[in-house]
Amino acid sequence: ATQRKNPDRYWSILGATLGNSTMLTRLQGPLFFLNLVAAGSLFYSKYLVPEGYPAFTLPVLPFTVSSFALGLLVTFRVNTSNNRFVTARTKWGSILNICRDLSQQANLWAARKEDARDFTRWVPAFASSLMCH
Repeated sequence: ATQRKNPDRYWSILGATLGNSTMLTRLQGPLFFLNLVAAGSLFYSKYLVPEGYPAFTLPVLPFTVSSFALGLLVTFRVNTSNNRFVTARTKWGSILNICRDLSQQANLWAARKEDARDFTRWVPAFASSLMCH
């Protein structure tokens, strides 16, 4: 019998990801306020306007202009984060190449092979310590 994956695993991963998000934590208050205003506006237009209360409308232009600016902001943020990721990957690749070079130099120049092996065993610790820095 084939084992099926849990179909709810995506929801648990999404919940874990959003639960650790610092941006979501910072935006929690403003988002709650905006949702409260939206729910109040929906309630007003759905239940109170048919009862005879005056209807209100908002101009579309401010939302159009702000959506363009928000789109540019998101684009610049994504480009910046992508550039940071590419830079980090390049630097990490350079560190790994340097570690390989150090190990080769140790094997080439060490007076005793045991000293070269000891040094070579510590080189990955150097790379790991830089990763945790």
